[in-house]
Amino acid sequence: PRLHPIAPLLSGSGLFYLLALSNNSVRLFEMTRTSIGELDLGETPRSSDELERDRDHQAHLQHSAQSRGGGVANFHGHGGDNRVGEMETERFFRAVSDGLDKVLNSTSPGPIVLASVAEHHSTFKSITGREVLDDIVAGNPDTKPAGELYKQARPIAKARVVSRNEQLLDQLKALLGTGKASDQIARVALAAQEGRVDTLVLAGLPTQPDGQADLVEDPVDEIIVDVLRNSGSIAVAEENGAPQVRAIYRY
Repeated sequence: PRLHPIAPLLSGSGLFYLLALSNNSVRLFEMTRTSIGELDLGETPRSSDELERDRDHQAHLQHSAQSRGGGVANFHGHGGDNRVGEMETERFFRAVSDGLDKVLNSTSPGPIVLASVAEHHSTFKSITGREVLDDIVAGNPDTKPAGELYKQARPIAKARVVSRNEQLLDQLKALLGTGKASDQIARVALAAQEGRVDTLVLAGLPTQPDGQADLVEDPVDEIIVDVLRNSGSIAVAEENGAPQVRAIYRY
């Protein structure tokens, strides 16, 4: 199978998650360079009110059990001050973060673009262990359809990809000539077979006449297979005039 044409999908660099978050609603989307799709959040509470109702129900059950057993129950009222509201928001965001961990699992590489009011960004970012980008889709996201969220989030994701690629290319160029990187395809192919490639850097995607992509042998396909087989990573960092295949070595 041809892998070179779908290298961006293999790299993970174009994969982001968009989290539309407020106290009244939470939606999670998977976002690529060309599409957006909503993900099922499973048992994650969909609002702060839903979480508090569940907590109140559990507290009622606990109180009933303690009353039957002669114990003393502690009650935590819902006061109207700002701190109580902040605590409820923090509890909800923590539950959302826990839900993300279950849905995405710890190996999902994509960072999160947050769609929320500005004050919720720092709160959620301090709670979750996942990477949340600094730039946000600002404003209440509750009534925004997926297409509108995608249109606003895509430039944020694109800027992140560009920044990461620039850092990667700087690292690669600094290592060329040291034995820890190469821009010679034959050497990269051998290193990939030996499991020495940490990151395979492709300068772009192959251009083939329509309908002929599967008929043309591409040595890059085999290199990609070897890199992935040995748990290396793939990056597509377009750069005019650069060699098609470069790599950073593990050793």
